[in-house]
Amino acid sequence: MEECSDIAGVNAPTIPINHDKLDKGTNGIKTILLSEVDNERLCAPWKHSLIIKLLGKQITHQYLREKIQKLWNPTEQFPLIDMGLDYFIVKFSKEENMNKVFYV
Repeated sequence: MEECSDIAGVNAPTIPINHDKLDKGTNGIKTILLSEVDNERLCAPWKHSLIIKLLGKQITHQYLREKIQKLWNPTEQFPLIDMGLDYFIVKFSKEENMNKVFYV
């Protein structure tokens, strides 16, 4: 049994991988069958996160953070995770900050 953690550079809950629960899936792509509890544990840290894609010119990580802070005015500090190819994850810990973004 292996363990899976540290997804995308963020400390995620450690979940043991039971090779008996591997499924061939479709087109020979292996999948891992998760229980509802394990799925909830994996999703919980990302519950109030948004994935954004920059369009147009490239800007620095710090400049993007400042623009988000100014535009969305969240009530908390937030991690801004660079996923590459101009995709970023804005990870809020409060639902109110995530919801505020949709109504700017």
